[in-house]
Amino acid sequence: SAVPDPGTFPDPVQQAIEEGYRQLEAVTSPSDDVHLGAAESAFEGALDADPRSVHALNGMGMYELAKDEQWLVLLESFKKVLNRDHISMAVKAFERALDVDPAFHQARFNLALAHRQARGEENIRKAVAELERLVREAPGFPDAMLVLATSYRDLGELERMAEAIESIPAGPGLSPAGRQLLLAYAAFNSDRQEEGAEAYWSGVDAIATELETEIYWFDIRPIVAPEMDAEFRGLDVEGRKRFLRDFW
Repeated sequence: SAVPDPGTFPDPVQQAIEEGYRQLEAVTSPSDDVHLGAAESAFEGALDADPRSVHALNGMGMYELAKDEQWLVLLESFKKVLNRDHISMAVKAFERALDVDPAFHQARFNLALAHRQARGEENIRKAVAELERLVREAPGFPDAMLVLATSYRDLGELERMAEAIESIPAGPGLSPAGRQLLLAYAAFNSDRQEEGAEAYWSGVDAIATELETEIYWFDIRPIVAPEMDAEFRGLDVEGRKRFLRDFW
């Protein structure tokens, strides 16, 4: 966990770290200087008292990313480009945490996310290296396999992507609709059209939330008129599922 267990540090350090993470959770936008500033002050105070606190170093990395993105949403559909300076500072903070404790899995996961945000094949491969180590050392770490699968996709390694997706157990980390969409992507881009279509329609049937409809709509939206986009957005979840079926 990013937040240390009670009693991990002396009270002043423990309280400062906990306060830093509370402030990060309260951030409402990249311009939320009140909560971001409070988070920075709290983590800096903890590091002044204990420069090797991996939890505070991890928090500083998260703070740097949060300055340009409240936090990272895993799927590409909802990503924004981060300021490169903040990314490099975040990477350094996560690497410092791992220098102190290579088994601090949260920092390794965050480091992989930061590399992904930097974009480009070299950085994606750095993310893959961190994620592959993470899933070896902590096989059940939340979302690690999903981000690894997405990274394989970005490198064009579709067979490895499909293997990773299929290995993720059912649960909150990857919904049935999300799993099927990623499998459909891998199949369509490997000239397995029938398999891709089967996975796609199975995914549409499994959609249960508005967020999932947005994920399926993301690749369609750029090719439709604003009026059609508005029509789609005016529907409830079941209406959006029917719309997706009719569109294709």
